[in-house]
Amino acid sequence: MSKVSSQFKRCHFSNEFSEIKTKIHPEYIFSCLKGINDGCNPFIIYRTINGGIEEIHHSDSFDDSSLNKLVELILSESVITDKLLVAGAHTVVDLSNRLDIGEEPIVSLEFSLKLIEALRSKANINADFMIPLNDFFMEHDPTTTSGSADNRYRQEAVVDYILPTKAEDLVIKHLKETGVEIKPFYCSEKGMADRFNRYIKNKKKNSELFTCSDNGSNWYMNVHGQKIAVTENYKPNCVAGNAATERATRYNITPNKQFDHYTSRIGIYPRCSMRNVLNGYLVACQAYDNFDMPGYFVFFGGSCA
Repeated sequence: MSKVSSQFKRCHFSNEFSEIKTKIHPEYIFSCLKGINDGCNPFIIYRTINGGIEEIHHSDSFDDSSLNKLVELILSESVITDKLLVAGAHTVVDLSNRLDIGEEPIVSLEFSLKLIEALRSKANINADFMIPLNDFFMEHDPTTTSGSADNRYRQEAVVDYILPTKAEDLVIKHLKETGVEIKPFYCSEKGMADRFNRYIKNKKKNSELFTCSDNGSNWYMNVHGQKIAVTENYKPNCVAGNAATERATRYNITPNKQFDHYTSRIGIYPRCSMRNVLNGYLVACQAYDNFDMPGYFVFFGGSCA
């Protein structure tokens, strides 16, 4: 398909630039506190359809058989369509070296590319690929409430996202081995969260849908009897970002209209993102009129770094 949503952008390859500034912020320290390091690595699959979520597979370990388990499950059901987006290699931009990337996102990328090829060869589905960038709290302590902590390096990092060297090598290797060129997209989760915040600005007046606390600094969406935070300390959070990403996957949105985009999605994320990703889907189905995104969420690993 390769018809990029107006909310997603193309990843860049290093050969597109005569010179690359690798060090955006030399003192950068990865500051997300959500990583899981429990010595376990289960493989978990959720199905999303008709606004509901169901865990349909849980094995104790992610291993060489995990891909086949996922493909067999997908082929046994009628959830995935021929307009499919695979989202994987969830990662941060290393501001001390933008061409570096952690091992877990590389494992996710390799898994994603193998999944795309398996679906192409076995089901004749040609999926597109997107990398969700965790660009919250890029250069400061995430526990701070300082107004000066404005993530001033984000624009330089994500306006033109350059594939890290190991990721680029894998995409090129995929082309050589399969003859199929993958042109990855990416999205800024912080940018998506800001979009969601703008969208719900007037909807907050609906007291049945939204509630707030701490004089309006925190906002919650009422979904199936539970309160899901979408704004914390006056700022839209990861759930908000995931909700807007779901919408941008489903629809190509212009100032005046929205058009069908992808009609199914497979999201591959580390376990530390599970709650935010699943809640993002639930919030999207509640916030956007007549919204649904059939597909699967797959979780393994414990970090986006």
